Amino acid sequence: MDCIIDSDSRRLLVLSRRAGESILIGNDIEVLVVALLPPTVRFKIVVRSAGDNAPYCSLVSCDANKHIRVRDRIELAVRQVRRREARLVILAPPTVRILRSELSGDRRVCDRDAPANGSKADFNECQHPSETGIPIGK
Repeated sequence: MDCIIDSDSRRLLVLSRRAGESILIGNDIEVLVVALLPPTVRFKIVVRSAGDNAPYCSLVSCDANKHIRVRDRIELAVRQVRRREARLVILAPPTVRILRSELSGDRRVCDRDAPANGSKADFNECQHPSETGIPIGK
């Protein structure tokens, strides 16, 4: 795991994740690696907004060397995809806590085994799934 501060005063964290493992960003974002299909990673991103009991879930695919803007000043990039793991880069302000989910106890919002077909039952608490809700760029 590498950590670097970029010129925009954001922290750059590089770590490896396997399918079924997740990352917690701040108190309200969870990024679960659903599948590794080189050169693509499939993520389930769960964002819980303040004062809203229903989290927003999105199923997103991202190729190596592309990024996903999760929230203002928070980006997730795929550096490399192998058969069993992906090297991910998280760029966030230094005040935002970033943890591997196994270090935080059980804070998962959505069930990792739930199929992502968009129904409320399959997303557990998630009521607003979207295939295109989070922008992907190069």
